Amino acid sequence: TVTDAELDEYITGLVNADKEMYSGDDVSYYEMMNYYGYPTYYKPEGYRAVLHVLLPVDEALLNNYNDLVARYEEQQDSEPVEGAEVSESAEPEVTAEPVTAEQIEAARQAVLASVQSAVDEIMEKYSAGTPFADLVAEYGTDPGMQQEGALEAGYEVAATSMIWEIPFRDGAMSIESVGGVSEPVVGSRGVHIIYYLRDVPGGAVELSAEEREEIRTQILSERQNELLDTTIGERMAAAEIIYTDEAAPYIPVLEAEAADESAGEASETVIGGADAPATVAVG
Repeated sequence: TVTDAELDEYITGLVNADKEMYSGDDVSYYEMMNYYGYPTYYKPEGYRAVLHVLLPVDEALLNNYNDLVARYEEQQDSEPVEGAEVSESAEPEVTAEPVTAEQIEAARQAVLASVQSAVDEIMEKYSAGTPFADLVAEYGTDPGMQQEGALEAGYEVAATSMIWEIPFRDGAMSIESVGGVSEPVVGSRGVHIIYYLRDVPGGAVELSAEEREEIRTQILSERQNELLDTTIGERMAAAEIIYTDEAAPYIPVLEAEAADESAGEASETVIGGADAPATVAVG
């Protein structure tokens, strides 16, 4: 049997293990929860669930914006670190004309302007009382939002999240209160309008009675298997094995395996006397 106290202790162990695993590791938390389907017994603090409408953008406009952003980031990465030694023999690389922050902002505004009419239409409907989930279903193009249960659960985002694009993450965290909507956010796949669905409570996940009983059954099964293995091992160790004629072809293999096991055990423990052995026929 598994008592309630033993069940609580086991669940506490699951909670502590998840807490240690997910502490400061947003990627592992999200992957375990969404991609691998593992149950989560602890949720880190600071997460909120959001929905979003992803509006498609003219390909040329979006490609221009993405290209400028990529080149700008590459420039930032290649700039020499202050105080670092620079080899006198190193020849300067020939690079394209530097991208400026002003160019990126101009490209971003061009992307926003191209979808402004759709943004106005969505916000007008939302202000008139249309549920945001309905607007996601009507206007959104993100496949993730079309999966079963996505409109109820939302995407979980925190200020430290590394799995989301930074503009999307920061846009999601910029909304002041539940039920609020962000300003349009330009990302690599289009323009996002983000809705603050709810806060995600941190700490140990509250389990239903059914979930607790599933864990109790798992613990019981583990104990039964351990007892079975131990009991069989003890009986085999105490038995005198007598082979029948039918078993003769297998005797060399079986004796070799037994010798290997005995050698392994002898190297770890000192074996003392034994009670009178049982007799088992194998054939």
